[in-house]
Amino acid sequence: MDPLLTFVLTLLGGFVLLFLGGRWLVDGATAVATSLGLSRVFVGLVLVGIGTSAPELAFGIGAALTDHGDLVAGNVLGSNIVNIGLAWGLAILIRRMPAETNIPKVDALILMLVTAFAVWCVADGSVSRLEGGLLLSAAIGTIALSFWRERSSPATADSADGSDSPAKRSMLPAALKVIAGLVSLVLGADLLVKGAVGMAGILGVSEAVIALTVTAVGTGIPELVVTAMAAYRREFELAVGNVIGSNIMNLGLVLGMSSLVTPLQGITLGLVPFAAVVLFTAVFLVLLRLKLMSRIAGAGLLLAYLAYTILAVM
Repeated sequence: MDPLLTFVLTLLGGFVLLFLGGRWLVDGATAVATSLGLSRVFVGLVLVGIGTSAPELAFGIGAALTDHGDLVAGNVLGSNIVNIGLAWGLAILIRRMPAETNIPKVDALILMLVTAFAVWCVADGSVSRLEGGLLLSAAIGTIALSFWRERSSPATADSADGSDSPAKRSMLPAALKVIAGLVSLVLGADLLVKGAVGMAGILGVSEAVIALTVTAVGTGIPELVVTAMAAYRREFELAVGNVIGSNIMNLGLVLGMSSLVTPLQGITLGLVPFAAVVLFTAVFLVLLRLKLMSRIAGAGLLLAYLAYTILAVM
């Protein structure tokens, strides 16, 4: 079989496993959360946010262990851009977000700060274990803050009033979905790393470009599916929480954990992804703050993502 076709099929296999794994993991985590009476904001920010970042984590650790720093950093920054430009742009193009949607303001501020710090860490071409530890601490702190807020919120008790008898539901199917999702994500990430590196070598394209475009979209498929589906079902707090939570976890958990496993070296992404991830994040948070989540804004984000993709491959 032609080597290029082999790597293309490997990439496609990785995409399929990541898509299925992300969906199973999110469905399982959401079912567990519902049975425990947790709020939609918490589910989106923490459980779904971590779940949809699992492909990036598996991919990042795999790439770090094989000394592909460009793949790790490029995939993380690229995935965050995908989450905002593609996933969120498509979500509000499907449904306009109502003004009364509850938006976690503190978590939005954390996202901006972590984004700025991560860009500063990567800009010099490496991420040390100390920098990775600080990024990971930001992710853990966000999770801890969300748990504290959830425990002190009266909405949690209201959501578990027993009218739907969620506590009586068996959690075994949800747990099995979580396990199946994790296995699929690990296998999918391994295929994606092999396919991406192989294609880059054959086509003469840098690993950074592959990571910023192809693998970023591939590992971002769970976020795209969850965010668009949540918007379509009018679960806007779940959708917002997923984008914010997933982006924080990508930078804090994925980039932080990957650089703790192996310090990242030789990162040569260029200016475009650094500027793009900061601008996309800033625009996203401004739109949230001003509650300008119309279909026009969605179309604008999608066009901006298209322009970024063109610049990234030039």
